Amino acid sequence: MKEKFTKFFYIAAGLSLGGMTLLLGESFQFNKDQFFGDLLGVLTAVWYGSYIITISQLRKKYNTTSIMFISGVITSIILIIVSIIFEQQLIPQTINSIIVLFLLAFVCQFLGQAFIAYALAYLPASTSSLTLLIQPIAATILGYLFFQEKLNSIQFFGCILILIGIYIARAKNK
Repeated sequence: MKEKFTKFFYIAAGLSLGGMTLLLGESFQFNKDQFFGDLLGVLTAVWYGSYIITISQLRKKYNTTSIMFISGVITSIILIIVSIIFEQQLIPQTINSIIVLFLLAFVCQFLGQAFIAYALAYLPASTSSLTLLIQPIAATILGYLFFQEKLNSIQFFGCILILIGIYIARAKNK
């Protein structure tokens, strides 16, 4: 990757990172009881970032369908191995579980990741990464609508900072 970052990208990234910190609110704390969960969160971020960079590079040579197919096969193999190691049940037991699993696979994996892979052919990975911070905002809104999760003014301000960061990154990329 030979992307060159402008001062506007650094400003956008700083605003977005600050916004994420505010959005996390009280759950953002250094606590030995939460260390393992925090470690998993950091590892997830590293792997997700690596995934975005890899897909961005692959989109220079391959189409979205090919990338999604190979990505799905590799992920399935890894998840089957992990499920066997941890003795997890692989087959859903109820029709409701099958429907939920299908919807998760279709909406999150097929549609969501396909759109991301498609966009990475046209946007730099750095801008795409910041734009993907819309996901925690969407999760916050859905949590409010469906689970009556409360959003305090600091978290709301965090969402605004993220959106401003995304706007700056996108506007200065054009």
